Order: sequence, then structure tokens, then C-alpha cells
Amino acid sequence: MASAYEPLSAEHPLQDHNPSRIDPLRVCWPSWCDWSMSSSDSSPGRGNRPRSDRSLAVGLVLVAGLAVAVAAVATTSPSGVASARPLGSSSGPPCTDRTGACLAPNVCPPPTHQYTAQDLERLRPDVESMIDGAFYSVGDGLHTIDMDLFPGHEQLAAELERRFGDAVNIRMGTTRYCGGPGQSGRCADAQGATSLPRGLHLALTLENRTVSRSDPAAAGSLKVRYDGPGTFDLGPGRPIVAHLVKPGTRTVIGTYTGGTFGTGLAVHLSAGQEQTIDVIIGIARCDGGIGSALPPGTYVVRTPLGPDGGPPDYLAPEVALNIR
Repeated sequence: MASAYEPLSAEHPLQDHNPSRIDPLRVCWPSWCDWSMSSSDSSPGRGNRPRSDRSLAVGLVLVAGLAVAVAAVATTSPSGVASARPLGSSSGPPCTDRTGACLAPNVCPPPTHQYTAQDLERLRPDVESMIDGAFYSVGDGLHTIDMDLFPGHEQLAAELERRFGDAVNIRMGTTRYCGGPGQSGRCADAQGATSLPRGLHLALTLENRTVSRSDPAAAGSLKVRYDGPGTFDLGPGRPIVAHLVKPGTRTVIGTYTGGTFGTGLAVHLSAGQEQTIDVIIGIARCDGGIGSALPPGTYVVRTPLGPDGGPPDYLAPEVALNIR
């Protein structure tokens, strides 16, 4: 049966977070900005997003000044019964797009007015003033001001539409906004083994047990500990991008659609050693429901571990995250 969802188009930010697509492009996450790769604009701004080779983008961006870490830790033992139990997959047509997310069909009507570059230049300061602190990126398209807002900002999107009409092209998470909340996309199932090699232990700690549904993401850290023979070697890069799943399954229902600036990272552990890796946790809705943000409730985080640019080798155990 054919899927009602379609792979991400090349124009969507999840397909390619290359900042040179929109010039000048201002990217924000979540409390600082940086103007990127634009020779025509040197104003200060705020920056971000997930790993490059996964088509989710390059990078590391950590939230400086987040609240003191709350211990929300789970550990995996290779001999644990839970880690050996097969995880269920999502029902319905699978999403097989290489980005890991498939969008719902675009039902937004074509714009009725073609704005000139001068029009957009005149409008953009007012647009940026309205969305300040609530967006991943904003830039000038061919005839519109294109932006990616944090999930859960439908009210702000409605105000932007009322004021600027079809001069603005609004995306939030895996949805498009035009005249009302859009249908979210669907994500591919989480990959990676839940049974770990002897001596390898993974533990995710959340910085906060509870986040707002309109936050750009959640944050945490993955502790990798090795107590086995020889050494454990891996080049995962950082940060790792984790997702929300339905408990006890591989069904991803929350993903990350922002940008990060990241770094390479080599993990080389001998017996008794451990290393901690920064984690960004995506919370943008991708279960096919209406709206860009998941409903308030308790969800679980699954953190992948694998080579940078490649499929995950392992999945850390579930850790509960509350969304309010």
C-alpha cells in the first residue's frame, strides 16, 4: 500500500541543513545566535543542529546555562533481560527516507503575491522581531521569508500569517503552517541493538526530567562505561541526537529538526574507564498527528550510539521524559 507520506524534499531543512541554502541565514538554538556563512550580513545573531552525514546537519550546540542536571539515569547491562527483548516496530507504511523523517503531503496553497527582494528586506526586521527566541532559522527565499520555528509555536505562526500574509513561509518541526496547524510527518524506527557486548554499559542522564512542548529540544549526557576485555573503540562524534519513542518499541514519535555545530569525538576505553557524550533530544512531533508538538505527557528517550555518519550500533535503555 502506498504511503500517504512523502520523503523530505530537497528544500526542507531536515533534508540538508547547509546554511548556504538561504543567504543570509540566521540560526538560533536556544539562547544564543550566530550569523552563518553570509558575506552580506554581519549582524550578531543566535546559532545551532544534529550530525552532518545523517542529513540532519553538522554539529555541536549545547545549552549553556541549563538547569542543574537532574538524575534520571538508566543503565544497560549485557546480561539484562530487558535489553534482549525484541522491540516492536511502528505500524503502517514505513518511512525509509535517508533523513529518518517523511513529511505529510504539502497542502499549503501557492502564494498569491510574488514579493521582491526589496519587499522581503523591508519586512524581515519586523518578522525577526516577532520570532526572536522561538526559531531555529530564518532567511530570504525566492519570494518569501522562510523560517523554522520551534515546535509548539502555532499561535505565533498565526500572528505572523495575520500580519505578513503569504510573505512568510512557516515550518515547525515536521509540519508546515498555513491557515492552521499542519499534519506532522512520520519518523523511521529507531535502529541499533539493545543487547550490548560484554562489559559495555550505557547510561543516559537528562538535564531536566520535564521540558515544555514548545522548547527547541531537551538535553542530556550519555555515559559510556567499559568493563570488558581488551578495549572499546568508537568514533561517534558529538553531540548524539536522541529521539522520543513509544515505550517498549522502536517507534519514534519525537525528533529533532534544528541545527547544531558539532565536533568529532573518539571513544577509546580500557577496562574500568568511562566517557560522557553530550546528547540533544528531539521532541518535535513525528507520529502523523496534527500539530508540531506532542501532547503533554510522559514519553521515553532512546539514545543511539554508533560511528559518526553511520547507522547506530546500539541503543541505550529508555529514560522517561515529561512534556508539559
